[in-house]
This record gives sequence, C-alpha cells and structure tokens, in this order.
Amino acid sequence: MRFKKTMSMVLSLAMIFSIFVFPASAEATATNTENTDEYIVTVTDGTKTTGYSTWENAVNAINASATSGQTITLRSNIIMGAVGMMPTKECTIDGAGQYTLTSDNDLYNGDAGAIYLHANTTFKNLTLSEETLYCQDYNLTIDGTVKTDYNILGSSILTVNGNLYCNNLFDFNNVIIGSGGTLATSVIDIKSIKIDGILNCADFISINGRISGSGTIIVNNYTSLWYYNDTTIIDDNASITLKAADNYSYTEGKFNIQNRSFDKQQLANIDKFKLVGFGNYKLIGNLSGNIYSYSLGYIILSGGNGISEFAIKGAEFVQYGDTNITVFVPHNTDVTALTPTFKIDYNATVSPAIGTVQNFTNPVTYTVTAENGTTRSYVVTVKKMSDTSIINAFSIGAYTGKINNTNHTVVVTVPYGTDVTALTPTVTVGFMVTVSPKSGTTMNFTNPVTYKVTGQDGIIQDYIVTIAVAANTGINGTTPSFANDLIPDNDPTSPNLIGKLCNDYAYIYGKDYKTMGPEDAITRCEASTLIYRLLKQNNQLNGYSKPSTPSFKDLKGDEWFDNSLEFMTYLGVYNKNCADDTIFAYRPITRGEAAKLFAFAMGISPTDPACAFTDLDTSNHYYKYINALAAGGYIQGDAGTNKVRPDDALTRAEFVVMYNAIVGRDTGDYDYTTDVNGNAVICPFTDLSPTAWYYDDMMRAAFSYTNGKVDLTKRLDRETLDN
Repeated sequence: MRFKKTMSMVLSLAMIFSIFVFPASAEATATNTENTDEYIVTVTDGTKTTGYSTWENAVNAINASATSGQTITLRSNIIMGAVGMMPTKECTIDGAGQYTLTSDNDLYNGDAGAIYLHANTTFKNLTLSEETLYCQDYNLTIDGTVKTDYNILGSSILTVNGNLYCNNLFDFNNVIIGSGGTLATSVIDIKSIKIDGILNCADFISINGRISGSGTIIVNNYTSLWYYNDTTIIDDNASITLKAADNYSYTEGKFNIQNRSFDKQQLANIDKFKLVGFGNYKLIGNLSGNIYSYSLGYIILSGGNGISEFAIKGAEFVQYGDTNITVFVPHNTDVTALTPTFKIDYNATVSPAIGTVQNFTNPVTYTVTAENGTTRSYVVTVKKMSDTSIINAFSIGAYTGKINNTNHTVVVTVPYGTDVTALTPTVTVGFMVTVSPKSGTTMNFTNPVTYKVTGQDGIIQDYIVTIAVAANTGINGTTPSFANDLIPDNDPTSPNLIGKLCNDYAYIYGKDYKTMGPEDAITRCEASTLIYRLLKQNNQLNGYSKPSTPSFKDLKGDEWFDNSLEFMTYLGVYNKNCADDTIFAYRPITRGEAAKLFAFAMGISPTDPACAFTDLDTSNHYYKYINALAAGGYIQGDAGTNKVRPDDALTRAEFVVMYNAIVGRDTGDYDYTTDVNGNAVICPFTDLSPTAWYYDDMMRAAFSYTNGKVDLTKRLDRETLDN
C-alpha cells in the first residue's frame, strides 16, 4: 500500500523543486530532418519535427521556443534526469501508446519518484511508472489512454477526454470527464466534478462541492460516495447514472452515501441519481431527499430466495428444513387438490406461483428466484397423520426402554433393588397423538402395563410395557466392582476439607463444550475427574503425583481421566492390587460408590448411626459412606418413601447437585448470569433447560468466579486441568 503525500508536502516540495526549472538552450544534438528514428524523443512544432537524444535537450528546446503548444513524442521509455524536469510552456506529452515516463529522484527513502507540472499539460497515450504526479496550479488534460499505478494530486482542473487509469489516490480540485472520457481509480478526493463520461471508482468518492453532468458512475462492491456539509450539491440539470459493475456482488455489494461532516446537512437533489443494473433494490433510509448525518441509506440488493409461513388449510403442523418443507394434515385430507399459501423473500418470484392448486400425492418442488437471479428449490411433502400411532421413546429416569414397533412392546431394564411399584415413565409420541396412561404418570409395574396410543385418525394401538429388574450383579448386568475387591471396605485418611475449599473454580465443562448430558448416567472416570479438578485448583491433592506406570491394565496413561482415577486410587477409593487388575473407567457408578468418592476426597469420616433410610442396611457395601454423608446433611432420602437407592445409577445432574451441596456451592452467592464486567452470560449448553430442577447447580459448576460473578479469565482449559 503506497501512502498519500499530503498537500502540505506538495507545497513545500514545489518550493524546493522550483529551482530545478532548467534554462532554455537549444542543444547541438537536435535535428530537423525527417528521419528521427535514431532519437529517443521528438518535438513537433506545427509541421516541424525535431529529434533529440535526451529528454533534457527536448525540454530545454521547448522552454526556449517563442511559441507554445508543441508535442513531445516519446520514442522509447524515458527516465528524466532531474526531479520534476517538465516543460515550462504548455505542451502535449505523447507516449505513443507504448512508452513510459519515469523520474529518477528518490526523495522518500526508496519510495517512488515524483513528476511536477510547470505549465498546463496534456498527456496522451502515456504510462507513468510508479510516479506521483503533482499538478499543483496547472491544468492537466488527458487524451487517449494514460495509466499510472500511483497518485495524481492537484489544485487545478483535470479534463479527461480519453481514458485515465489511476490505481491509487486521485486528489484534484475540479474534474471534468468528457462525454467520451473514462476516469478509473481506487480513491478519488475532489471539490467538484462534471461527469459526462464514466467515473469508475473501486473504493470511495469524496466530494466537497458540485456534482454535475449526465454521465455514469460505475458502482463496485465497495464503492461509497462521501460528501461534506451543505456545500455539496447535485446540479439542478444533472442526471447521473449509478450503474452496477459487471462483477457486482448482489449478495454482498452495497452503495453507501455518507455525510462525513457530522452536521446533518442534506445532500441536495440526490434524486438526480438514476439506478441502472441493480434490478430492484431495497433502501434503508430515503434516497429521494432525506439522507442525513453520518449513517445514511444503503442501496442493498436482495439475494433472498426463501420461503416462510407455508400453510395449507386444515394442516396441523409444518416442519421446515433448509430445502424441504413437510406439512402434516388430518388423516382424511384429500391431498390431490390443495392450495398452499406462503411468503417469499423481498422481490423474489416463485414457481409454481402462490395460490396454485397442487396434487401432493407425491412431493412438489417449488423454485424461488431472488431478484439477483439466484435460485433455491424446496421440496414440499404433505403427510397424513394416520401413520403416527407409535411410541417414539420410553424411559424411566436414566434408563431407556427398548421399543419394538412390530410387536408393540417396550422393555426397560432397571438396576437391582429398584422399587417397581411406583415408577414414573417419560413417554414420547408423535404430533397430535395421545397416549394413556399419560407421560409422567406414576405406575405400578409389578406386572406388565398396557399403554394405549391413539393416532390422529382415531386408531388405537396397544403397547405392553415390561420392567425388567437386573439381578444382584451390579449395573446393567455386570459384575459388581466391589465383588472383585476393586472397591475395598476401608476408611479415608485424607484431611477433612469441608468448608476449606475455594469454590471460585469451574469443574464441569460439558461433553463437547456444547452439551452437558445432565440426565446421562455418570461414569467412574467422569465422577472422579469432577472431584479431581476442584481439589487440584485448590492445591489439595494431598501429596499425589501421577505414577510412571498405570495402576490398572485398562489405563493407558495418556487419557484425559487417567490422573483422576490414579488420584482416587492414591486416596484408597480403589484397590490397584485387585484380582483382575481392571478399573472399568467407563462403567456407570452407583449412588453408593459416589458416596465413597466424596467421603475419601473430602475426608468425611464414616459414621455408624442408626440407619435413617428404609432401603439401606448394614449389609450394603456402601452403608457407612452413605450414612456419613447423611449425617452431614449432604444427602437425604426420596420424599414420601425415604429411600436412598444405594445401588441405582447416578445421573450427571444428580452428582453435581450432591457435589455442590457438599462443597457449599448450592447458594445464590454464585451469580452465573453476569460476568465481572457486567455483561450478561448466556448458557452455552444446548441441552440445559432453565426450567430443569438441576439447572442452577449445573450452571454454577460450569464457570469460574471472582466476587461471585463469572470470570472467564480464571476458567482453565480442560486439557491443562486434567493433566
């Protein structure tokens, strides 16, 4: 990116370089013969053509002439011998369509040179090689094609009769683009402009004066028109066309008109602009005469080709996808003659047209065409409700039933010890389908229970639901972990940490940073890791260091949960000398095992008071650990039954709620809705409902805090924390 040289630099440089205007003297190398091919430059004065071997000689000859209006024609690429060595009399410099004019000065530490006009000058079919052209107070006229990759700066008049291509800054007081002329540039900064030809500006057009003419401004993707205060007006007789460039992007492009003066003055006669090549356009603001202040109206071309509010009379439900729409209608609907209604995006068209009668026996394709010509096809399918008399999902707590929609049966396997006389299933059926007993109804499953599913067409389908209680072999039919002496009957030796931990640290991160899985069964490695994280951030690992060799054959040593399971083994929760040398990291844990994890991690000594729970006796492997937590008030039995269900699996939500109660994080002192900067905190987990009974606890555990407010800077990444 080259930098614009300011006008103050122009003036100071002009003073410096004025001493380099060379004296007039005719050189001996001149010739007035007809054969001038041997010279690098010629000067034509009327009918007389003279050849010169140097640029300096040609300039001196013009300066010494008694007349003006000569033409200097380049016959090779010219490197001028001094800064701004240009004629002091009005002339034309013709590059013959192939030659380049270059200054050899190096004023700006290696930056490009500069060319200074010393008289009104015409450039014709010429290329300036990376030169800034300073016109100062002299007029410049463009004939033929003139190109430069650098800046053109001046405080006088530029007249473009041919084609001028300036790939950087164009800064002039007054510009006239003739009817056959084209000015193409990146940035243009002018006071006044008369456009009868074409102005093609890639970036912004800055105007602080009058706009006149009947020409065209080519609008590219990032073209903006800036004007300054009420001195900028469009002439009453003007008729300027704003024409979209051939490669204009209708989805991203925009033409922005801005007042950069901040004084809320209106751009007069803005309705003199005519729009061509945009198709229909959408305005934010009022193009015809109410464009105010810094942020003004945009012309935004619509690429919208969407369908919304699709409806068929009598339809029960409409389901949308990216390119498909499904309409559910009553079972007795005649789908051979339906008349949909719907909306399409601004200025789009659709085929078949809105309101056209259609036969939906098979899917029908609707094609929407945006105003920019882009299309999107939607496949619309109409489904009758008569085929929906099925059970989609059946679960009891964390246990999901196996559904057979052929035999119409459901089997749910629950852990040993589950009281099947009072279970509350969650039953999911289709839209406009009912089920009896209703979802959420507590039922006695001592014997199979019949659920009646009624479809929208009135057809009833019976499902036989059976609860299978697992044998006394642990979770999901596996061998209980304590049976192979993995979980010994011992007492904790770690110090008591109740009331001594800082709760300002996050300890649960979700399964994939987006979902929490609150009702999934928590596994041995997950439970151990949640405890390990909080203790590690509190520097309460009790002298633990990771062993060089894994303690169990199913630990690899490099998995995210290795440290936590090794730590629990170090505390004595698990026995590394167990018979089969296996810890079963991914096995769901029971409520009783969770009690032991907490007792050992927090140093809660087992107690043996009279058992307060109706389903817990001294024969249970976790009897003393559960009683220890109950004595501390951290757990309690189910309402009404006072059951603790020691051998039931524990969900992730239940584990976190218990954890928060033990460490004192179950209060409103931890505000997960606001961060330390006062910004609102949005729940990042898509499967956490604010109405869920566990929502507060899960959110409190997911963030770190400073003074009770969320502090994301304290939240370590899980990889650092778990290693």
